[in-house]
Amino acid sequence: MKRFIVLFVFLLAVAGGVSTVISQYLAPNFDKGVEAFNDENYSVALSELEPFANQGNPKAMYYIAKMYAEGRGVVQNDNQAVKWYRLSAEKGDFYSQHNLAVFYEKGRGVPKDIEQAINWYIRSAEQGSVLSQTALGRVHLASGKPEKVAEAAKWLQLASEQDNAKSQAMLGYLYANGLGVVQDDKTAFKLVSRAAEQGLAPAQTLVGHYYYNGELVTLDFEEAFDWYLLAAEQGEITAQYNLANMYEAGQGTARDVTRAYMWWSVADKLGREDARDRLTQLEQSMTPDEIKAGKSLTDECLVKPYEYTGC
Repeated sequence: MKRFIVLFVFLLAVAGGVSTVISQYLAPNFDKGVEAFNDENYSVALSELEPFANQGNPKAMYYIAKMYAEGRGVVQNDNQAVKWYRLSAEKGDFYSQHNLAVFYEKGRGVPKDIEQAINWYIRSAEQGSVLSQTALGRVHLASGKPEKVAEAAKWLQLASEQDNAKSQAMLGYLYANGLGVVQDDKTAFKLVSRAAEQGLAPAQTLVGHYYYNGELVTLDFEEAFDWYLLAAEQGEITAQYNLANMYEAGQGTARDVTRAYMWWSVADKLGREDARDRLTQLEQSMTPDEIKAGKSLTDECLVKPYEYTGC
């Protein structure tokens, strides 16, 4: 009888172990869900992550919210996105805090409320979110309130220290104009240059201005041309206009009226009003073949009449 009891207990233990193994195999897997999300396998991501979200896991809630916000594997639904972002944000997830702030700023799934947006941006920014720090700088500057400029500078400084290009460009503007900070041209140039090096087109245009006008640096048309070209190829209208000027004048590059025509045409079609006047003037000195070549180059840059695709 004793041997039978021992055997019975042993079998129960083995059965329990097998059951545990099976349950572990069938149980939702968080890492599998995240991997599926990153692989754009959203049906698997939803089935794996939703149980964790329902149990209060803030990161799982974030992924579920993102799926609803962007219509990935589910019908797009801003209300559901807000619900899950809020649940996750209240548990301290700074990605969700940032995205909830964006929804408040834009009025998606909730009434537009800038103060609520700022509150959530702050909670995220205080955890080091560079996106929220940048957003706070942008929102405070956009308020048009002079007393908010110093607050904007504070957040932009934090984001700039994390090497965020947009924050560096905005902070550089503040230093150049002495807004919210002590005016400092050298610091302004350093910040804008770093943003330009990271590929930010408006910053590249500004660096082009510095070299074209010889401000804080030795006047250098070739350097200015190179920076304008980088920005123009990203669709930056001011750079396109200035690049056309340089092609027409032969500054920093060989004179090329067809490319001057091309860049003024592109800038004109993208909304630069005074580019049309320069085109009209240039056409008077161009041959029919040069105008034809300029129009052909322009067509290569614009897949649709007003949609820049690169030159």
